Amino acid sequence: MKKTLLSLLAIFSIVALGYSQSMSDKIVARTCSYLKTIEGEAAMQDSIQPILTKSFAELFSEFSATEKDSIRTAEGMRSMLKESHDKLLTDCYAIRKASIDEHKAQYYGLSNNEKATQFYEKGNKHLTAHEYDKAMPFYERAIAFDPEFVYAIDHLAICYRRLENYEEAIKHYKQSLAFFPEGDTALLNIAVVYGLLEDYKEAANHYALLKYYYPDNPEGYFGLARMLTITKDYEPALDNLFSAHIMYYELESDYIEDSTKLIQALAGILNQEGKLDLLYDKAKEYGINLTDKKED
Repeated sequence: MKKTLLSLLAIFSIVALGYSQSMSDKIVARTCSYLKTIEGEAAMQDSIQPILTKSFAELFSEFSATEKDSIRTAEGMRSMLKESHDKLLTDCYAIRKASIDEHKAQYYGLSNNEKATQFYEKGNKHLTAHEYDKAMPFYERAIAFDPEFVYAIDHLAICYRRLENYEEAIKHYKQSLAFFPEGDTALLNIAVVYGLLEDYKEAANHYALLKYYYPDNPEGYFGLARMLTITKDYEPALDNLFSAHIMYYELESDYIEDSTKLIQALAGILNQEGKLDLLYDKAKEYGINLTDKKED
């Protein structure tokens, strides 16, 4: 049985083999551009190796003499292709998206079990009314009929979170992620709960996963920026904050008010620590014009 593409991400590691990084980068970029046109996880997985080889052949003439020398032996060629393959699995969003889409189709929807769906919908009526204690038994019944009913598990976790039973909320979000590791609802909410528990490392880890799986979703970037601000990792905090701010602007999202407030808060912190130049340097790097500019 074939492993899923995202399980392969955990198996392969990127190894520095001494080859010019630009060579593998070119191969990965070319291969990924081809893979974007392929739909379905199985088709994607079957296409990786032949397209990788095709991309290498197309780019061979562009490599330098030193790069060509490094792959003249069979061992050198195998090592270079493995390096490119491993990097492709971690860096190419088309691969991640194919697996995520397939898992979403499997787990993000109503249950095939009619009774599970009925109990889930009854629970939703109470959840909408903010009657969390009343909603929980219905979600539990839904899960009893369908233990892999991710929607019901996520909603049960939401009830625990609203009732400030954070440990139980985390337990159920982990249960959800065991079935669907890329679930954006569970990833975002478990990160929020860890933040409420002041476990900023775990919160940052889950925001980073959300960012990795969904690079077009600003929530991962913004949440990670908040956690990194708290832990005083200011440079990566600014990278993530400005990325989120730009996305909120492009999406015309009301959340741009939140990113604006965090920029202002970070400006105050960095000013107190004599590091305000970092803010303006990063803003310039991201093409953001800060109107409250310091005097020279």
